[in-house]
Amino acid sequence: MKNLLNKIFLGIGLLSVLSCTVFDDPAPIFEEEVSSLEINKRRVLLINVDGAVGEIVQEVMPPRIAALLANSKYTFGGLSDANTNYASTWASIAKGVPVSKHQITSDDFAVHTGDDESHESIPYFPSFMYRLEEIKPHYKTSIVMRDENMAKELFNEVENRHFFATDAEVADYTENYLKTSKDMLTIVQLSSVMEAGRATGFSGTNGDYTAAIQTVDGYIGQLVDAVKARETYADEEWLIIVQSNNGGSGLETGGGDFESKNIFVILNHPRFQPYEYVPHYLSGARFYKTSRSRTDYDANGVEATNSTSYNMTGDEMTVEFFLKANEIYESVSNTFVFGKAGITNQNNKTDEGWFILQRSKGTGVYVVMSDKTSLTTLDGFATPYTKGKWDHMAMTIKKTGTTVNRSMYSNGVLISSTDFTVAANATLNNTAPFRIQHGLEHNSFHNQDTELSEIRIFNKALTRADIERHACLLELPESDPSYADLTGYYPLKEDFNNRIATGPNLVQMGTAPLEHLPATGVATFCDTDPRKVTVLTNIDAAPLIFYWLRQRYETYGWSTADLLKPFELEFLGGDNN
Repeated sequence: MKNLLNKIFLGIGLLSVLSCTVFDDPAPIFEEEVSSLEINKRRVLLINVDGAVGEIVQEVMPPRIAALLANSKYTFGGLSDANTNYASTWASIAKGVPVSKHQITSDDFAVHTGDDESHESIPYFPSFMYRLEEIKPHYKTSIVMRDENMAKELFNEVENRHFFATDAEVADYTENYLKTSKDMLTIVQLSSVMEAGRATGFSGTNGDYTAAIQTVDGYIGQLVDAVKARETYADEEWLIIVQSNNGGSGLETGGGDFESKNIFVILNHPRFQPYEYVPHYLSGARFYKTSRSRTDYDANGVEATNSTSYNMTGDEMTVEFFLKANEIYESVSNTFVFGKAGITNQNNKTDEGWFILQRSKGTGVYVVMSDKTSLTTLDGFATPYTKGKWDHMAMTIKKTGTTVNRSMYSNGVLISSTDFTVAANATLNNTAPFRIQHGLEHNSFHNQDTELSEIRIFNKALTRADIERHACLLELPESDPSYADLTGYYPLKEDFNNRIATGPNLVQMGTAPLEHLPATGVATFCDTDPRKVTVLTNIDAAPLIFYWLRQRYETYGWSTADLLKPFELEFLGGDNN
């Protein structure tokens, strides 16, 4: 009976096909049934190099890592979880969820909810080793690590555990162990790179740190060679994952800068074709609203420190920005994003001014222009925005006599160009400060959860060529021909300051907290390659391992993006089981 159940469960696992959220799916591929479904010849070796900054590893490019790349999907531009300290990043690896869920933020590996008086239930996310033991108790697993305390906290269910004081001892033991091991999964921890960084600095110019990377590269080579030396290797399907859990900066791990977050990830299999993820990164400030009631309303926002900047004092103007919708609400319309508008009902457009609105269901971002008398327009970008994707948007305004031309662009493409006739004395100017989100006194309480980055305001109508060029730039350099025409430039990546010295900074409205979110991948107008969008992280290990071992994981709260599915044509054809 047990054998029958095993066949049924494994058959389900073999037939399941997980969706991919990054690439278009290839034609359906179904693995052939084999005579003995109880036998799974796939194996995983996960080697984690603590504290290895991805871009520094790439600069050093030690020989054994370099040799892996010819048969790997890889990145040196990956990111760790938001909390980059040692304990938190290892917890994210073990549990397959970000720190916002597991809430382990310190070296005691205890869950910290942030409120000692809270009576809320403590979140519990077991490790992927526990999950595997739960569904496949006959699968053998092992860990070979430096940190016994961490292993006890995160991988206590693993029976086959080995601990050593140095990386050399870890490598020597694992080399011999792998040659005859029957384990489906082995995890190896190498810590000397982190030790070198903490002692003398996480820097590519620090000889001690780069020497540690070279030494660890030799240990990685030992383990790869041990796998290939197995007598049964030709009949097995090995996925070798080599990665780091976090980077480092100065003498510390746990920082919020890019070097502290930057990791590398290598997914190696002998039939993989080389594929490098080189993500473009963009980060911004998050603005949100919840509820539609004046008595139950939460929003954050900022406004300029004066009320005159960004009036259209001349005859030309351009506003461009990057926007990413974290949520798309089905029944919300005309949600104020930013602009120069008075605190009245924006739908009635009863004040002079200009501002940007979001429409419901991701149908578009709209622009309102009003001179209160002869000109009132509500016109939108024809290209809908997509949840979780950065889009570059721009509008230009140019007045010639009584004719106003308004052109709108989405991701570098001209969407519309329309002329309006206005009164000779028409003006868009008002005394309201430039705002991102309205404050509590505004009477539109629509839900919103949006990130903004790179708001750039010019005192001229940029050309189509200018807009196309800017849609490719995640930061506008001072060398750009249009830079001198900027009157306001708010990158919004780390603060709310204006890069243009003559323009106002932005200050907080209300008491709702302001926040800057971690960088995410972005495809630009110039470069739409999906490799620029996909950011490999330290929480990808759990779903990757379960995918490779043909185990389902949809109910665990892990990421559902299957990184290897688009490449199944490369490796399924010769899969032994």
